[in-house]
Amino acid sequence: MFTSAFAQDPVNEGAPYYLPKTAFKFRILVQKTTFTPGEYAEYASRYLKQSDAVLEPKTSYKILDLKMQPIGVPDASKHYTAKAGMKYNIQKIHVSDNGVLLSVNTDPAPNKEEPLFTPARKPAILNPRDYMSEDILAAGSKAKMAQLCAEEIYTIRNSRNDLTRGTAETMPKDGEQLKLMLASLNTQEKALRQLFEGVTEVDTTEHVVTVVADVQTPGQLAFRFSEVFGITAVDDFSGSPYYISVTDLRQTPEDTRTEKEKIIQKDDPGLFINVPGKAHVVLFNANKTVKEMDVFYPQFGRVEALSASLFNKKVSTSFQLNQATGTTMHLNVQEIGK
Repeated sequence: MFTSAFAQDPVNEGAPYYLPKTAFKFRILVQKTTFTPGEYAEYASRYLKQSDAVLEPKTSYKILDLKMQPIGVPDASKHYTAKAGMKYNIQKIHVSDNGVLLSVNTDPAPNKEEPLFTPARKPAILNPRDYMSEDILAAGSKAKMAQLCAEEIYTIRNSRNDLTRGTAETMPKDGEQLKLMLASLNTQEKALRQLFEGVTEVDTTEHVVTVVADVQTPGQLAFRFSEVFGITAVDDFSGSPYYISVTDLRQTPEDTRTEKEKIIQKDDPGLFINVPGKAHVVLFNANKTVKEMDVFYPQFGRVEALSASLFNKKVSTSFQLNQATGTTMHLNVQEIGK
């Protein structure tokens, strides 16, 4: 009886599956910084002696982290069917959601992929009007409101200095109360300073890009990135290109089978594995090499059929496949009754 890892019913006439080819998953952590000018930024120099106040909004992006991970995706040229029948000791076959063979007669190897990035909760932005006095709110002009807000900021600073020096008219009873009073003054000042200095918000998101290179390539476009727009479409030239190069290292293991063993017999169970070669893979942009690694690469290897003798009624054979390369892991063969 055949069972798929994700099927609802047994497969009685054969189990179709793919062997994988290696793709690359890029997990790109991008930070977006958005600056919004303060409502009274034009008065920062006059009332707070700040000559560097920014008057225009700005949004920028930067890459915080980038991971390159080899993964397996279905190879349409390697689609097979494991044969059902009483003559084979094949009890179960596990395939992935996308149809890639994972294991035979045993559970698949655990998927060790890291969970997707979860952004931290953003702190709430202070509303300066919650900290304005009645006189500020009643002022008749923007310039007057800016002046009164600046005066309130200086008053808050003086109160904080008096508390820290111990010269305030009303001193706190203990250290904990002092800490609370100082925190309250800091919050009030921060809220009012936003009116002059503006607000900067930071958001971090993870972008996942998957790239497949079936042949050796000196530079295949992987994705584009812009400091103004972030990750852009591959045909959006506002983003600078990042390329992936794949070099065949010509290290496929030698095929030691005889010519007879290479011929697929009619009574073979329809189980195949990859014998991958090796590739040197580089991610780069116009300025530098970003990531590089040597990986096993089934696109540069070959396919081998597993012998029917491994699955006759006299033996119990189980194995797992590497999910990125389709090569065997933990092959176990035992004679039945021993």
